[in-house]
Amino acid sequence: MSENRNIEELRLLHEHPDQLMTRYQSIVETVVAGFIRRGFFDYTEKMDVVQNVNTLLLEKKLDKIKEHFNGSVYLRTYFSKVVYNSCLELTRKKARQPIITGEELLQNETARDLNPEQQLAIKDELKRVEALLKGFGKKKAKSIFCLKLFAKKWLDESDLEDYNKLGLNEELAMIRASFFENYEGLPDKAAYEVAVLLFNKLEKKSNSADSLRKWVNAIVDNMISLLNGEPPVYHHTRDTIRILLQMYFTKS
Repeated sequence: MSENRNIEELRLLHEHPDQLMTRYQSIVETVVAGFIRRGFFDYTEKMDVVQNVNTLLLEKKLDKIKEHFNGSVYLRTYFSKVVYNSCLELTRKKARQPIITGEELLQNETARDLNPEQQLAIKDELKRVEALLKGFGKKKAKSIFCLKLFAKKWLDESDLEDYNKLGLNEELAMIRASFFENYEGLPDKAAYEVAVLLFNKLEKKSNSADSLRKWVNAIVDNMISLLNGEPPVYHHTRDTIRILLQMYFTKS
């Protein structure tokens, strides 16, 4: 019976997608109800969410199903996953308001009263930060090291693995003494005065601590620009970037 039903539903997909949508409305409503139970939408929004999912399906998702469905599972199983992903898209669009990435929210990201939208928004921002960090290229190690200092993240021996065999014993000793415990109260200038000694020795240069500070600030400003978008959709500042980096480096 299930196989015959699947064959009939495949025919409707290609010949009468409107009829397939009618037949599959119970699937849409069931998946949406699941998101409501988990707190992503309010119960009063149910019909609006169902309609939005239907619109996504009719405007672009059904065509993609036709293109990518390979018959490895029943069509209604595949369709359920597409509906689930459509609901995720809607929750993320709903969550991506400028205030959602405000400093107050990020500072309280572990608070139990954060709703699922806020939790999802923060998770998405951390993924975007991770993507930016992966794009640093040849300067990745130095950039991440300095961004940890910018975020006042405690360092440990894993942060020094790339430098331990390079004859930088004196500089690394200063790093350990300065950054291996809480240095939240250490002024940025003092932090860069220690760090620049390491990189000057490594790169055979004589840069000032201020030049290193400006280099790091340029990286942070570029991150702000990329994360905010053009035109700006978010309201990230150096403070929110600092908090996101603290969260990312702590969790990773």
